[in-house]
Amino acid sequence: MSFRLYVSRLALVGAISVGCGSESPGNDAVGQTQVIRPAERLRVAPGVPVAIEWSSSIADSATVDLFADADGDPETTSDRLPLTLGNAAVAGSTVSTWQTADVPFGSYHVIARRSDRLGTHVTTAPGVVEVVEPLLSVENLGAGERLRYPVALLSGTVPTDTAEVSAGLVDAPRSPWPAHGGRFKALVRLVPGANDVVLEAGGVLHRFAVAYTPMTNPRVVRFVYMLAADSEGRFDAPAGAPNDVASALRRIGTAAELMQTFMAESLEAEGFGRRTFRLARDKSGAPLVETFRSSLTTAQARAMSDYDLYFHLEGELAALPDHDWTINVVILSTTHFDPAQQQVFSHTALGGNRLALFGSGGLHTWAESLDEVAARFLDARRIDRAALFDDSVGRGTYWANYATGAGATLHELGHCFSLLHPTNNKGVMMRDFDFFNRTFMVEEPESELGPAFAPVLPEQEPGWDRSSAVRLGFHRWLDPDNARYAVNEIPVLSETATSVTFSSKAGVRHIAWGTNDFIAWHSEFLQVPPPSVTEQKSVLKARFPGETKLRVSVIDADGNIGEREVLLQE
Repeated sequence: MSFRLYVSRLALVGAISVGCGSESPGNDAVGQTQVIRPAERLRVAPGVPVAIEWSSSIADSATVDLFADADGDPETTSDRLPLTLGNAAVAGSTVSTWQTADVPFGSYHVIARRSDRLGTHVTTAPGVVEVVEPLLSVENLGAGERLRYPVALLSGTVPTDTAEVSAGLVDAPRSPWPAHGGRFKALVRLVPGANDVVLEAGGVLHRFAVAYTPMTNPRVVRFVYMLAADSEGRFDAPAGAPNDVASALRRIGTAAELMQTFMAESLEAEGFGRRTFRLARDKSGAPLVETFRSSLTTAQARAMSDYDLYFHLEGELAALPDHDWTINVVILSTTHFDPAQQQVFSHTALGGNRLALFGSGGLHTWAESLDEVAARFLDARRIDRAALFDDSVGRGTYWANYATGAGATLHELGHCFSLLHPTNNKGVMMRDFDFFNRTFMVEEPESELGPAFAPVLPEQEPGWDRSSAVRLGFHRWLDPDNARYAVNEIPVLSETATSVTFSSKAGVRHIAWGTNDFIAWHSEFLQVPPPSVTEQKSVLKARFPGETKLRVSVIDADGNIGEREVLLQE
C-alpha cells in the first residue's frame, strides 16, 4: 500500500515525504526525470513503507529504475538496493512504494536512473531515509490482529524519556497521546478491512497493522439521550461550554465507543478474547445516539423517585423499534443541580432488563471526540460545587467526573447483561468503575483525594470480577456474529429437600450464587461443559451461613440464561 507520512504532526496524506524536488542533470531533447520525494530526512523503523515520487517531462520510450543508495554516490553501484526496475517513463508524476521490512539499518539516498535513446541519466532525491531500530513496541495486540470494533487501543513500551506518542491511520492526521515511564497508550479509529496504523515516538515512524471487521450480531446496545416533553435538551454545564443536544450526542457516542473498547480489552485480560457488545451505528459507521422525547415534563421527571422514573421510561421505550433485540442505555437530559438546595434532581444510576439509566450531571466533562479523550482524562480542574454537581466520589475534578460517569454507565449496562454486585468489592460491578480512565491513559492527574501518579500499569487498570467475566464470556449479546445456536432453551433448575440441580442440553458454563443482589460465590466450567451440575444444600448452608434463600443464575454454552430463587430452609 502506498502512503504519505509527514514528519510533523500536521497531516498524513498518502506517502512518507514532504517538500519539493530536485532536478535531474539529464536535461535534453528527449526529456528529464526528477525525484520529488522523499525531500527531507525521514527516520523510520523497518516495515514503514516509504513512498517515492518521481516525475518525467517527456515519455519517449524511456524507463526509470529506482534504487536506495547507501553512500549517496551515484557513481558506485555495489551498495545499491534495487527498489523498482523498468518503470515506463510517462509524462507527469508517479509514486512507487519502497517496502522497508527487510532493509538493513542505515541511511539511504533514493536515486532514479533514467534510460532512453541518449543513454542513462541519474538523479538523487533531496531527502534521506534513515532506517533505524524501533523505539516502540505494541504489547496488547498482535500484528495484523482482527478486531470486531472500530476504536483500537494500542498499549506498549517506548523509551523512558518519551513524553508523547502520536498515532493515526496513514491517510488521516495523527493524534498525540501521553507516554510516561516507558509506557504509552493510544486510541485509533479503524475502517473496515486492513488498516495501517502509524505511530511516531522520538521522531521515528513505526507501522502497526490491524484489521477491523464489523460485528453482525443482531443484538444491539442503543444509546439514547432522553428529552423531556417541554425541553430543548440542554444539560448542566459551566458558562460558555457547549451543552446543546448535538454536543450531548457527540459526548455520549464517544463514551459508548470507549465502553465497547473497554469491554473487549478487559475480557481479553481474563482469557475470553476481545468480546464486546455491538453498538448501533449510522451508515458512515459512527456510533448512533438517538434522541427520545418522553411524555414527562421536566418538572415531572425531576419530581419522580429514581425507580418511578426508571419504570416509566422502561414502559415508554418499549415502543421503540427492535425492542426485543435492543438494550437501551439512556442518559437523562433532565438532570439538574440546584445550588441553593445543594441537591441534584433527576439523576440516577439504575440498570436491569433492557434499560440502563444514568443522569447527565457530569456530561459536560465528557469528551466530544476521540481527539479530546486524553485532554479530558487529564483535566485536573476542580468542579465548582457551588454551581455544578460533583459525581466523582469526592475527588472533585473534571477527569474524575468523566471517569465515574462513563464507568458507572457501563456498570448499569452490566446489570442488563445479568451481572450483580460481587461481595469481593472488585471490578466494574463495584466501585472500580471510578477508574475507567486508567484503561486508556498511562497517567492519572491529582484529585482532592490523592496525588497524581504514573505510569498506570496493566495491573492497575479496572476490569471485571471473575464471576462477571465468565458470564460475559458466554453471553449472547457479546457474540461477534449472528450465531446459530443448537440449543435455545432456558437451563432447568430443579431442587429437592437436599439438593439443587442445574441442567442444559448445551452444557452448563457458569453458576452465580447471589445473596441480597450480591454475587457471593460462583462456579465455572471452562473445559467440557457438563450437562448437569448438582449441589448439596448442606454444602450451600455451610457456604452461606445464616441465609435462608439464594438467588441463582446459570448460563449455558449457548448463552441461555436461567434464574430463580433456591430455598435453603423450609
